[in-house]
Amino acid sequence: MTTGNGVSNTGVLTIGEVSGLTGLVATAGDINIASDQAITIDEAVDTSAGNGNVTITAADVDLSGTIDAGSGSITVAPSQAGTAIVFGEGSVSGGLVVPNSYVYEESGDSTVGGGVNGDASGSELTDGNLVATTSFNDANFVGFHDPAPDNGLGQPKVNFDFGTVTSFESIAIRYLHSTTQAAGTISAPESAFVSFSDDGTTFSTPIQFTTEFDSSAGDAVRTATLDVSGNSGWFVRVDVKQSGPWTFLDEVSFQAAGGFLSDAELDQLTTTNRVIVGSATSGDISFGSTISPANADTLEIITGGSVNAAGVSPAISVTNLAITAAQGIGTTSVFNLDADNLAASVGSGDLRIADPANIVISTVAGLSGLTSTGSGDVSVAAGGSIVVSQPVQAAGSGSVLLTTSGLTGSNISPNASITTDTGNLTIAAANNVVGNVSTITTSSGIVTFRADADSGSSGSSGSIQMLNPISLGSGSLVIDTPNDSTTFSGPVSGTGGITRIGAGVITWPAIYFSSRTTTSTRLEQFPWQETSTTERGHERQSLQRCRQHRRRPFRNRRIDPGGGGIARPDCGQHVFRPDQRHGR
Repeated sequence: MTTGNGVSNTGVLTIGEVSGLTGLVATAGDINIASDQAITIDEAVDTSAGNGNVTITAADVDLSGTIDAGSGSITVAPSQAGTAIVFGEGSVSGGLVVPNSYVYEESGDSTVGGGVNGDASGSELTDGNLVATTSFNDANFVGFHDPAPDNGLGQPKVNFDFGTVTSFESIAIRYLHSTTQAAGTISAPESAFVSFSDDGTTFSTPIQFTTEFDSSAGDAVRTATLDVSGNSGWFVRVDVKQSGPWTFLDEVSFQAAGGFLSDAELDQLTTTNRVIVGSATSGDISFGSTISPANADTLEIITGGSVNAAGVSPAISVTNLAITAAQGIGTTSVFNLDADNLAASVGSGDLRIADPANIVISTVAGLSGLTSTGSGDVSVAAGGSIVVSQPVQAAGSGSVLLTTSGLTGSNISPNASITTDTGNLTIAAANNVVGNVSTITTSSGIVTFRADADSGSSGSSGSIQMLNPISLGSGSLVIDTPNDSTTFSGPVSGTGGITRIGAGVITWPAIYFSSRTTTSTRLEQFPWQETSTTERGHERQSLQRCRQHRRRPFRNRRIDPGGGGIARPDCGQHVFRPDQRHGR
């Protein structure tokens, strides 16, 4: 192709070699490849000459050929809304999926058995209860009777409803074959036909399976495993062709597709822009193994569901990572990743992320910062440092928690705004908290700054240095420095109290502290509560200043933990104790 083009297909599609031509190449424009079933790409897809975008939508992707988009983007997404995405190697399974319900279609002279061989509950085939014997009278069998299976009339059909579009790997049918019971009228199915539908009305062309069924002599419960990889649907119809008057089925189980994209397949994608996986209508995203694109520095993941990776750490290793998940990230357990730059957004559900090294909250693929628009929490834990270069926000009752652990250098730098509504806001660094000029804001939560959060286990202590303005609303401020100093240079506003924990010295260079009104008040008008490691415990202190210097410039104050009072550079001869004014 000299200009970009699109390929749309119904059914399985292979991009390979035809009449000596291989793959798809566009010297200008984009390439779009779409199929409602699996797409296999064995040859190159290339838009690098014109830096065009490449978009692939399919039920599943089998990628051995390369895709090179130059500086264009590469998008891979499921073709059906609600389809779950599993990252991992090809052997990884998406797990067992159980249909919400199923119905029988009795046609011709084939009927579902009654009594002990009936299905009064409507769940015998999928309830997980396996037969214990080879007797056809076992209540876990469902019997199908057709007095003349070869007369050309209909065979029994079962329509399974999964409640959402699902990609499948295999279907397992457990059945009874007997040469000694009921005068040889019980036999294995002759074959099965499987078809898929998104609406329950229009089904795909049936796939026939014959060799999977074993009718060799003897009485046995056997399993036929049908490979349906690359197929997806909301509904699955299993049409059983009987070979004798009676067919007995024990269970019909479904295995979801695994490895929508493996790490090896991601390595086939080359772009200096970004690789995009999923869409706003995709289902939940999970991981069977770690993925780390070899030829793309930026990965963007988008889903209308959640993103989880239980048991996989890290799930993703990439330089730049953006995740948009409507229903949360790390909702079942903390989502472990390894990225230099991160941006993420969730609707409902929590946003819980851990990184073993340094991480920057940044702008990636047009997405900035960390945002929870529901009432979910935002939590980031790093083994190195955290630099907040773009806003972090938790709406509603959601809290924000930023923590670091590890050796020297595990600092937290709030260089962009961090905001909660009614939730708490905690910044806890193993070493130092060093903030810039952005605003720390809550409407009614507790704002906590904690240095040396690992209590010296990293081999160093920590200090707090905040240039940031702090807006508490009706919330309160907690300052936790076990040993080292704390310096606040930005204005603090709000109506709540201030609590000190630990023995660190706290310095307030700010001239004014804003009050609950538009006027400003002095530091002493903020309620002060001190918590030390001594037996002195908690005591409310009203910070006073020297009456002699009431009209003098109000400069630096230093909290003296030993005496529980404050000192001013312009009144160095006076140290003021709680509830004590100079000159009285």
